[in-house]
Order: sequence, then structure tokens, then C-alpha cells
Amino acid sequence: MSMTGELSLERFVDIDGEAEPFEDFVRPVHPRIPHPDLSLLRFSGLSTRGPIDGNWKLVIETGCEDCHLPWTHPQLGPRGGTFSGERGGETWVAIASPRKAEAADPPIPPLLAQFRDKVADNGLSNEMVIVFIVPHAIMAVLDDHVLTSICCLVAHGRTLSRRAFHFIGGVATDEARRPVRDSWEAAGDQDMPFVREVQGRHAQRAELGIETRVSDHWESKVHHIRNPVANRLAV
Repeated sequence: MSMTGELSLERFVDIDGEAEPFEDFVRPVHPRIPHPDLSLLRFSGLSTRGPIDGNWKLVIETGCEDCHLPWTHPQLGPRGGTFSGERGGETWVAIASPRKAEAADPPIPPLLAQFRDKVADNGLSNEMVIVFIVPHAIMAVLDDHVLTSICCLVAHGRTLSRRAFHFIGGVATDEARRPVRDSWEAAGDQDMPFVREVQGRHAQRAELGIETRVSDHWESKVHHIRNPVANRLAV
């Protein structure tokens, strides 16, 4: 895994020869990624791939806020109580939230270096950081793994989502890692009815000539991602 020309199994190609070098494009992302050395990570061989009935921007927005978590993903437990959103110019948007620390049985070492032995008194682990690299790449850094994802445009109302999972060193391909992949897949399946519903309502509003769309007034994190996406697409 590297941040120079490829992200997980994805390779970025300059089609018209006018794009800035990939290394320059992603350089602003580096300071926000909490893991100091991505070279320690190994692709586990675990991945997911599947179509989503919704525009890729809606798929991205489902991960930008936490209001839906207690109802949509009850298996994740209660909210940690803090949830922050940040914007890094026109390149990235990040959200961060501490998670409830859970003891694995049996334990699945190793944790990423910055997360070892760092459980707060309130039982919460270090923050989970999800970085949205505009327009449609995602990197999620958790206690013991890193997820990379691409949302590929197939049609106006259809997206192909691809995820890949990375762990440290030789344990990356341990069979015990499979539940991590399964848990992300389950959470994604829980989000999809909302994406389909919002996509369908957009079509209804267009047919009726109603110009308003879903407001991000109450969710500044969604507003964060909409701005750089709009600015880049308008260029």
C-alpha cells in the first residue's frame, strides 16, 4: 500500500496528460493520516465489490455524519459522544470519532502503533479517522486495520463500490481477520436503503419541478464534502 500512484489495489491514471502528479495531489492528505508508516501495512486479500443503487455522491455522504448510527448500525454500540469534521482545502475531508473499546477473544494483534495501550478512562479507544479524498476515494484508519475504498460512477443513479482491507505484517492474511471485512459489508448493506430512498426522491422532485434537495444545514460534515466536490467538478 502506498500513497504514491496507487491506493490499495487501485491505480490512478492521467488520461489527458494534464493532471497534477498523484504524489502532489495526495500530499495534503498525509498529515491527517494518524498512522506514521503506511509501508507496514499489507493487503489481506480481503475485499468487497458490489453495485449500489444511488449516485456516488450520496454513497459518500452516508459516511460523513453520525446521526444515523444508533438506528442504522445498532451493532456498533452507542455513539462515543464526540464527532468532528475537518476540511483540507480542495483535497480531502475527514471525520473522526472515538470508538467503544472491545476486547477481542482471542486477541488479534498487532494494533497500529499509535493505538496501542491508549484506551481512555471512559472506555473509548483512540479516534477512528475516515478521510474522504475528493472526489471519490476513502481511507478509514481504525485501531487494527486500514480500509481503502473507491466509489466508481457507473450511471447517474448507480455506483460500483470497491473496498480493500489492510493489516500489519504477517498477520494480514490470518483467517481471523475475515470478520472485519464482514462487519464493514454488513454496515454498508444497512446504509443502502437510505441511499436508494434519497436517490428516488431526487428523481421525483425533478419530475415535479421541485428544485430543492436534501439540506446539509444540520450536518456540517456533509457540507464539508459537498463544497470541494462541487468546486472540483465545476473546474
